[in-house]
Amino acid sequence: MRSNAVVAALALVFTLAAAGPSGAQQGSGFPGDVPDTFRIRLGSMYGDFSTNFAISGKRGGLGTILNFEDLFDLQTTKTSLRLEGAWRVSERSSLIFGYVGYNRAGERLPEREFEFLGYTVLAGVGVKNEFKAKFTTLAYRYDAYDNGEVRLNGTAGLTYMQMGTRLVTGIGVIGPDGNPLGRGLDESAEINQAVPLVGVGVDWAASPRFATNLYLRGLYINVGGFNGGVTEAGLSGTWFFHRNVGLGLGMERTDVRIKRYEGESFVGRGAYSQLGLKLFLEAAF
Repeated sequence: MRSNAVVAALALVFTLAAAGPSGAQQGSGFPGDVPDTFRIRLGSMYGDFSTNFAISGKRGGLGTILNFEDLFDLQTTKTSLRLEGAWRVSERSSLIFGYVGYNRAGERLPEREFEFLGYTVLAGVGVKNEFKAKFTTLAYRYDAYDNGEVRLNGTAGLTYMQMGTRLVTGIGVIGPDGNPLGRGLDESAEINQAVPLVGVGVDWAASPRFATNLYLRGLYINVGGFNGGVTEAGLSGTWFFHRNVGLGLGMERTDVRIKRYEGESFVGRGAYSQLGLKLFLEAAF
């Protein structure tokens, strides 16, 4: 997915909204008379990915970083469910949550050898790879400024990251001891980590029936066997064609940077990013 296409799509939504009536402060909701005690967004997100990791055995150090899309022909784009919500527990405080997950697969005959979990897969051996990435976010939000049209907020919470890969090969693998295996490889590695996050955001009620949202949150930590962090950023706009139902369009990006992760049987490092264009329905109560 090209970023200029995403920007163009968002610009169209904002242009249409700007052509509508002004006076966003009318009514007691946000925007206008749209209730905001509970907000739920359900829709589809079309993601574009970049996956670069080194996954080695405990004795092999951090290894060489591999690009999974190039080496395994892993899917570079895919559509998935996107769920978001918010519960305003007081005039300025809210609880927010979100979930998105992708499962991708690829198959190829690599032209060069590579290492995975201490095994060396020789060039020309057929490989199949599966890669999953799921992110569940729960955070507290406080609106430090709210004039009925603009809300400036800060957030603090957690993102639970679940990332895993599985590699299946044909015969042509060298074991950690340097001897050829008499079989193919079928090995997996998973990273499950809760990462704290802090962030800022702004909501703008551009008209009584149209509101935009912009946020940025993340944090870098070095705790136990995890040295890295997650960054999340998003921009969206919702047009409420009914007081309780709106149609929205947005984009968001998630970046993972891992300097070192120590699992029970492997060590890993690398980076992962997903850029998504989302279309959703938003319910307001």
